[in-house]
Amino acid sequence: MNLKYKKALYLLDRERYEEAEDCLRMAIEECDNPYELAEINSCYALLLYEEERYEEAMKCVNYILENTSEYDDIPERETAIEIKNEIENLVVSGKYLDDNGYFDENELYILRGASDEYREEYFSELSKESDIMNEIYSDEEFRDEKWENLFTNGLVLFIIEKSTNHLCGYLELKSPASDMSEIGFKIFNQYQQKDTGYQAIMLMLKKAQSINKTESYIIKIDTEDILSQRLVERIGAVKTGEEVAETEKFFKGSLDNLNGKEFARMLRIYGEVYKDDEEQSPEVDVVDSTTGIKVHADKGVFEKGVKLVVETITSGDLYDKVAKLLSDVGTKFKLFEVHFVDENNNEVQPNGTVTVSYPIPDGYDAANVVLYRINEDGTKTLVKGVVEDGYYKVITKSFSTYALVEKGSTITDAENTKQVEETKKSQDTTTSQNNKSDNKSSVKTGDSAKYVICLMAMGLLAAASVIILKGKRKEA
Repeated sequence: MNLKYKKALYLLDRERYEEAEDCLRMAIEECDNPYELAEINSCYALLLYEEERYEEAMKCVNYILENTSEYDDIPERETAIEIKNEIENLVVSGKYLDDNGYFDENELYILRGASDEYREEYFSELSKESDIMNEIYSDEEFRDEKWENLFTNGLVLFIIEKSTNHLCGYLELKSPASDMSEIGFKIFNQYQQKDTGYQAIMLMLKKAQSINKTESYIIKIDTEDILSQRLVERIGAVKTGEEVAETEKFFKGSLDNLNGKEFARMLRIYGEVYKDDEEQSPEVDVVDSTTGIKVHADKGVFEKGVKLVVETITSGDLYDKVAKLLSDVGTKFKLFEVHFVDENNNEVQPNGTVTVSYPIPDGYDAANVVLYRINEDGTKTLVKGVVEDGYYKVITKSFSTYALVEKGSTITDAENTKQVEETKKSQDTTTSQNNKSDNKSSVKTGDSAKYVICLMAMGLLAAASVIILKGKRKEA
């Protein structure tokens, strides 16, 4: 990991944001690793976004999107897209709300942007839903975070009853600038039987559609929430499937074992994992004995006990398909299937970046060697790397089938191997002949040489002892 980036993470963890920003800028200037550079820019974009410096954040986002298009395994691309959408949503929200913060209204209800005027009423209504929710929302720190996060979910609209000026619930329009926006809603208990939800959603859809011309929306509802399911069916929504939330069992179990404040605290830190060095799995440094391929992974990237598995593919259908796929690059290549397995022989992927070093074979031009990932759909992806100490070194976040190929080559790997063996055989023959010639010369001068060696043995014995002693010290 880049040292400046590592220091920036340390400073961010301690909320020393200005110093962290300086380190991030320096890390970006120094780093030439595409994976780590994307990660650093992603971190910097998040910092700028949190500080509402949207134009600067978009520069980091655009860098990631423009310079990682050929990599299909960089998760920072998804983060960049999310930040981009959030910033665009903030801009788009200006199109939806008038100068008073109003979205639209009818005879009974007003839809308006979330505002501090209704903050206390908002939490008061949420607290009424259950005793546990009352405990959760009694934590002021949690309320502050919840309120702040409310404004990062796209366009949030409060539903206000005109006759009473009371808050009835709220609507969310996530990613309003996209072709497939997601709708979320919450109608407070006392308004669920008053047709409030139907009227509010229809009012929002009519206005949103007039601006963005969106034809379809996504609505996700708890499978146990029958009232909400009936509501969306009434507005014409069609069920397309079900998906299970990853956190469902986690949170339900937590509700049974924690009091409100503990649960609120857990909600704040959920999703972040803190591991001390001693708790992390050990770093991995392994070499495949057959191919010489080396893999290095830092602590915590692989679980303990993993094994490297490398298969060299030299023939068969896959080899022929790859040869055809690489025909526009070169005909001389080595094909490997590389992966890791756990102690139960199950294939596993790394939880972070891994450095893989491929030995450059004899007869290959190191200056023209490149690596391609062979994808399951029959396409290839260039994996950029560097030549270092006789290896082609790359950094990746996943394992698959890879081809090490010499650009512009016109012979096959088998033909290259034959040429290398013939060259080596020729060199061995020449060396053998030279050795015989040397032996013949030594016979002619043998007596004189013997005399000189004898003098050295008598006259330089002490010096020889010193030299031998030094040699032994070096070996110790």
